[in-house]
Amino acid sequence: SDGPAFDADLAWEKVSGDVKPHKKTIPLFPLFWKFAAGLVLLLGLSYLFYMQMPKRQEFLFLSENEVLTEILPDLTEVSLNQQSEIRVDYHPGKKTGTIHLTGEALISIPEDKKVTWTVQAAGVLIEDIGTVFHVQAYPDQPLVEVSVKEGIVRFYAENREGIILESGEQGTYDPATKAF
Repeated sequence: SDGPAFDADLAWEKVSGDVKPHKKTIPLFPLFWKFAAGLVLLLGLSYLFYMQMPKRQEFLFLSENEVLTEILPDLTEVSLNQQSEIRVDYHPGKKTGTIHLTGEALISIPEDKKVTWTVQAAGVLIEDIGTVFHVQAYPDQPLVEVSVKEGIVRFYAENREGIILESGEQGTYDPATKAF
């Protein structure tokens, strides 16, 4: 039985007007909640990580009529002479610290140095490069003196290059003339 031949183009013409293309829609509400949940998770983990980080520590040591020796958390040893004071800002997370000195101190940094120390005294900075060094910076004296017992230090002032001192060397700084 040979019936009428099927014409696909004619059939498509008849039904194409009734066929509407299917548009895929993404519901906005569930997408918003996924984003919000991810953000809450990220903030929660960041907070937990932040709370685990070691906080900045501050110490104050004052020696009036005797020599005072203190051990800092990284085992750096500071011996203060009479009438001397240090304020220590220590950042265990950053592995850095600043010793603010008024007076005189012998500072011994362990060989397996875990912290980079900077000493601030009478307008100058002394950066330890693994060492034992002596600093004399009394407010009533005209010069700041640094003597290196072991190792190397960088002895400088803000916006000034300064000098490098090695074991056995001594340097002075005159705050009035800003000269090393």
